[in-house]
Amino acid sequence: MFDQKRAALACQFIQLLTFTQGTFAGKPFRLQPWQHDVISQFYGTTAQDDDGTLIRQYQYLYLEIPKKNGKTELSAALGLYHLLADGEANGEIYICAADRENASKCFQAMRAMVEAAPWLQKRVEVRPSTREIRLKKDLSYIKVLSSEAYSKHGKNISCVIFDELHAQPNRALWDVMTAGAGDARRQPVWIVLTTAGDDPDRKSIGWEIHSMCRRILAARDGTGNPADDNPIWLPVIYGLPDDAEAADKLDIYDEALWRQCNPSIGVTIPLRAVRQAALEAKQSEAKERLFRWLRLNQWIAVKTVGWLPLT
Repeated sequence: MFDQKRAALACQFIQLLTFTQGTFAGKPFRLQPWQHDVISQFYGTTAQDDDGTLIRQYQYLYLEIPKKNGKTELSAALGLYHLLADGEANGEIYICAADRENASKCFQAMRAMVEAAPWLQKRVEVRPSTREIRLKKDLSYIKVLSSEAYSKHGKNISCVIFDELHAQPNRALWDVMTAGAGDARRQPVWIVLTTAGDDPDRKSIGWEIHSMCRRILAARDGTGNPADDNPIWLPVIYGLPDDAEAADKLDIYDEALWRQCNPSIGVTIPLRAVRQAALEAKQSEAKERLFRWLRLNQWIAVKTVGWLPLT
């Protein structure tokens, strides 16, 4: 079932915020059509709980998209939504990344959004030294965590934002923050926003979750095994197919393909920048690999560059 009011609440809250980066800094946060669709589907799709009440169907949002498509600011806005508007008392919202510096990018965007809005400053307290944002009316808070997972047990999670899951050095933080961590909550949420990874061995937690989400999508579109579906996951993947043979059949210099992989071209990504990157990719195998990885979101090995073409 779809609840339009739930979907609208999340979208409307985000659009009360302001952008914090680049040429859009200080301007109202206007959701792009693709962002609006993803958020509406995630927050508006409902299912019956054990007692018959309606709750969110999806607990996991997996958004994989190339760099510079507005991922960091979207994750910051969603974190503030869960702190202020999702209705979870004494909420615990965590920003998780491979290291504190990377996780702090999302936190800094949140901080800038708060500082730009007097109505937010009245309701929250920002603590830069501990990388926390706390709600003044109750015990709800946002906190930055990094990959040192040994101290993360015992959390009563209401929302976790995993930034760049592909960069996690191992699966420890993922396991601690997902295995039963939200069982005490009625509607816990895990939001994974990442780009494709550099994982030649295909053994990382990033590749594991990416592959699972590919199987879920295949189950839903009828090309895969129906048993691979998981109703609490909403996977959204922008990028080239995993199969190298299928990817090689595509013209990576086709601007229509660029737009399919980068829904924010013309908004957060200038088309001229992608054209320049494509020109350089034609002249260098190393740049071609980077173009496929960073611009077209293809999972490939980029640490080692040989003399053979990328096929």
